[in-house]
Amino acid sequence: MRITEFYLSRALLAATLILSACTGEKEELPALAYTGEDPRVQLPLSPEDSQKHIQLPEGFTAELFAAEPNIINPIAFTWDERGRLWVVQSQDYPHKLENDVGGDRITICEDTDGDGKADTFTDFATEQSLTTGIVKVKDGIIVAQAPEMVFLEDTDGDDKMDKRTVLFDGFGTFDTHAGPSSLRYGIDNALWGAVGYSGFKNKFEGDSIIFERGVYRFGKDGSFLEPVGQFDNNTWGMGYNENFEIFGSTANNNHACYVGIPLKHYDYLEKRPSWALNADFIQGHYEIHPVDTIPLQQVDVRGGFTAAAGANFYTARNYPEKYQNQMYVCGPTGHLVHIAKIVRDGAGYKEVDGGNIFASTDAWTAPVFAETGPDGNLWVADWYNPVIQHNPDKRGMDNQIWNADKGEGNAHINPLRDYRHGRIYIIKYDGAEESDITALDPTDGQALLNALKSDNQFWRVTAQRLIVEGNKTDLIPDLIQLAGDTSLTDKNGLNAAALHALWTLDGLGALNSDNAQADQAVETALTSDSYAVKRAALALLPETMAGSETLAASGLLTDSDSQMRLVAILRAGRLPVTAELTSQMKDLAKDSANVNDKWLNAAIKVFFKEKDPGKDDEDTEKDDKAEPDVTFTLNTVPQEMAFDKKVLRAEVGQTIEIKLNNPDQMPHNLVVILPGSLDTFGPMVDQFVTDPNAEEMGYVPRSRYVLGATEMLNPNETGSVIVELPDQPGTYPFVCTFPGHWRFMQGEIIVTAAGTNDTDA
Repeated sequence: MRITEFYLSRALLAATLILSACTGEKEELPALAYTGEDPRVQLPLSPEDSQKHIQLPEGFTAELFAAEPNIINPIAFTWDERGRLWVVQSQDYPHKLENDVGGDRITICEDTDGDGKADTFTDFATEQSLTTGIVKVKDGIIVAQAPEMVFLEDTDGDDKMDKRTVLFDGFGTFDTHAGPSSLRYGIDNALWGAVGYSGFKNKFEGDSIIFERGVYRFGKDGSFLEPVGQFDNNTWGMGYNENFEIFGSTANNNHACYVGIPLKHYDYLEKRPSWALNADFIQGHYEIHPVDTIPLQQVDVRGGFTAAAGANFYTARNYPEKYQNQMYVCGPTGHLVHIAKIVRDGAGYKEVDGGNIFASTDAWTAPVFAETGPDGNLWVADWYNPVIQHNPDKRGMDNQIWNADKGEGNAHINPLRDYRHGRIYIIKYDGAEESDITALDPTDGQALLNALKSDNQFWRVTAQRLIVEGNKTDLIPDLIQLAGDTSLTDKNGLNAAALHALWTLDGLGALNSDNAQADQAVETALTSDSYAVKRAALALLPETMAGSETLAASGLLTDSDSQMRLVAILRAGRLPVTAELTSQMKDLAKDSANVNDKWLNAAIKVFFKEKDPGKDDEDTEKDDKAEPDVTFTLNTVPQEMAFDKKVLRAEVGQTIEIKLNNPDQMPHNLVVILPGSLDTFGPMVDQFVTDPNAEEMGYVPRSRYVLGATEMLNPNETGSVIVELPDQPGTYPFVCTFPGHWRFMQGEIIVTAAGTNDTDA
């Protein structure tokens, strides 16, 4: 079966399943029209017609809030305390080209007549360059504009930016789809974001920060940037759940990532050993479930997540419980928004396939951002474009334009890229109550305190931000009382008001100062019946001997909840060492329940600052390997899914070593297989990628065809494989088995009789 037919059949099946989950009579969908032959491209639909092609679970509807010509290429958005939507229109992506629309802009959208659609559009800032993330702060917005993070300020309150301040620079710009994104205001009063493989490099107070492919936090004043979670490929998603636990997503395959141990806990290591866990790829499935009935336009990870974007959680209560506090990942090449159901797994988490909350049969529909809005609903930015990927690739697929020409921004030049469309949708659930809060007055202290109790995290975070930004120290007594109010814990075990009250006290500088009542509120919170509140209290313990003594006396190091133990153990590693802490930690290290949990085991090693216990064994294993007769060195070719050498020559019976350097921005490996087996082995790889254990096995299926394989190498890693060649001459293929790569990344070892080849390395 051809790959296009395979994905077509899967798409039809998924469409049938989703359609069957919907109720009511289905009206005939607006017809799709096409132009051209090679490629054959669908023509765009009007916003109203495209809206009819959207399919959702039973009880949900997608309502159009804004569209062209008012909104074009929406890439990210946020809201202010008045409930107004601020949209980044990134029309200069990917080439920073001049166009008749006018370049990047940030637009404030308002529904002034209450009909559910925006009717007033105010351009806050125009003539902006490569804007890829936005977060609201006092008197303006902070936006990511690689290479800079900037504050666009409105100094006179007229909803127009009149001052631009660079907070810091250092983001790479060589590739415009690998820079900063997913900016958010954190519950810890820092700002958070993601960055791809274009990376970040700068100094803060003399300390060099070099980081790429992951999530980070930074100060609103630009005073620091702290890497938090490192992933394995281009990263466009950062989010946190209602407990303020950190998650993310990568563009290629790893669409659900959990940061169990932030990078700061490994500061003492020059190089992280194998046990030093930071971020785990927790996705529970490979496949996406599109409802499109045409072949998907995907470069790699075909039929899976490629160009995945966003990792935001639904953090309100309008939707049924099964949708709450779950992660929503946009899959623009599949024309969908996926529900990544996050469930507990020991001291960490794993993802279960939750299907889609939004999917379209319109090939232009491309959700790139989804977030919980002030109305308690999920809002979706539809890029609406026939060209979704940065570098479309015709190899192995039908109906794509392909050439090797790249413009500024390292992006494939494609005349089909569209700069005239864009839509914003609101996903609503039938019968949901309207929000009690529609706006917040920064001067109304009581309203801000009440908003900390809201069932919508947007209003809680916004109220916290306004209290901290307004330095409302007069609210400290009320916040202390709120932090200790156990009556506010909901049926899910979340005491959101106490959680935000604690972090608001921290933002006001009330902790670890002269306010004994505030400090006591933190200590009391260690006994809360809410996991999230205890996590916050642990994070806010003073890094003093008193803090160590409080932790040791809290009982949280031996809590029956393994996730609570993980947080406590990690906090112990950041506090001064005491005899009691050390004694408790030694007991934990003897407990098999901790040793057998990968997160707890790593956290205990962090406390004792252990070196890699397997290092000597690994060295011995290397010594036992046969010395190669000849060594070849290969490199991956960045951005081309190719090896730099396609033909190697060796002789029968030789032991060869192939060293592989991976300077590319994606993971790759090298697998040597038997002559004549590629046509069988390749489809075997396609099938194997859906196996739950595939990633753990480096995407190399167990097969008699495999003679040897390197490990799956992350960007900038090096590995090798040693193969004892059989006594049979022939052409031995080698390929990369990362999902979707084997068709492109191929080479061959030509093995001839002894004495017939010059096998110079």
